[in-house]
Amino acid sequence: MYLGDDDDDECDIQNMESCCYDNMSSSQAEQSFKGHCYKMLILDNEREIQKLLWRGFNANMKFEIDQVFEVLLEDLDSIHADDPDIYDSLSALQVAIKNGSERCVDLLLGNGAEINAEVISMALSKDGHSCRVVKLLAEYSVTKLKTEMITVINCGCVTCLKLFLQQGTFINRESEVNSLPLHAVVELPSLTYPAVAEMLKTFCEYGADVNKENEAGETALFPAAIISDTDCVKLLLKFGSSADKVNRSNQTALHQLFANRHCLMDCIEELILNMTNVNIVDDYGFTPLGHAIGYLYNFWEQEHYTYPMLCRINLVAMFQFLINHGLQADINQISYDIRSFCYRHTRRQYVKEIICLIINSFRNWQCPIEMEYICKESLEKDYQFYADIISLGLSPRSLQHQCRCSLRNHLVVRYASVVSDLQITSQIKNYLLLEDLCDFS
Repeated sequence: MYLGDDDDDECDIQNMESCCYDNMSSSQAEQSFKGHCYKMLILDNEREIQKLLWRGFNANMKFEIDQVFEVLLEDLDSIHADDPDIYDSLSALQVAIKNGSERCVDLLLGNGAEINAEVISMALSKDGHSCRVVKLLAEYSVTKLKTEMITVINCGCVTCLKLFLQQGTFINRESEVNSLPLHAVVELPSLTYPAVAEMLKTFCEYGADVNKENEAGETALFPAAIISDTDCVKLLLKFGSSADKVNRSNQTALHQLFANRHCLMDCIEELILNMTNVNIVDDYGFTPLGHAIGYLYNFWEQEHYTYPMLCRINLVAMFQFLINHGLQADINQISYDIRSFCYRHTRRQYVKEIICLIINSFRNWQCPIEMEYICKESLEKDYQFYADIISLGLSPRSLQHQCRCSLRNHLVVRYASVVSDLQITSQIKNYLLLEDLCDFS
């Protein structure tokens, strides 16, 4: 918005200037004038700012707040007394943006206010963010708006993100804090930023590299899996992210998913069904199933404190799904956890059922369980359960069990779908799919 000619207003301003500043030194008058300009900006007084621009107010004026503080001492208490940035040095344009005044921003830009990185950062900050202001900056800027993509991401606005992407802002370059844009989007807290999935989709549509790795060798799929954000996992997989990708510790996103206390079944399914090798062994000797067993152990240890009670409902189904899709574990790596379950935790029915599922994932059970270490209460209640487990380690499993394991090891991820489509009796199908949880035949 440009100022037009207004002779009457100009005369009024000149008269006001002579009346107000006759008794002041030049430095006092300048400081008082700057204080008045600052006050009009934070009060969003557009008409007065128009007059001030005629009077000598430079659209690029800088405000050292401590210099104008004394002039505004009485007014600051009622205007911005609690503003944490009150002592910062701000340009007139930054003050207008911070105050959320779109009209004043338009007015200052129309009168030559400069657009720099600080101005753009202010427009994208939570305090001063406005899509309209960002659009105004783009309209008045003689060059493309340039800023760190992480600044645009933290703004949380899809409209602003598209605006910067349309202007060619780099989408695959690391920020100054060594964060890749896709990783930064996925790691945004969803409660604070409800548009995370839409922002991620926008990035992907504009050609972001979904398999670009950070310093740890992880793609954006890893943080998406860790927080079990199913929408983000689906989007990344849809746009070509590899679920078989491993990081510097030779872990896949599925390995790391089980480090999260709130594993979601939908997220687990998406990852497994898009993997070609679900039994990658990481540098610590664990497959994803090994980490899942560790997750169960930590779950039991902390369930009364940090784990949601609702998770219990899903644990048996989760292990059933994992094993029916060919996931395996090294008995030597999980033997400590299994013995701990047997000795202390089997009074919970879901733990017993999961132990049975894990045992049935091995051709032969070779984890010695000693009766004397089992909790007396558990032993009295489930003596036959423990007797069956111990007897499994004394002789080879049945031929039908060996056939079931061979079929599962051969089909791996396709095992569940192939068995489900077989024209066989429901009894055999249930046996193959481990529906009878405590069947050791």
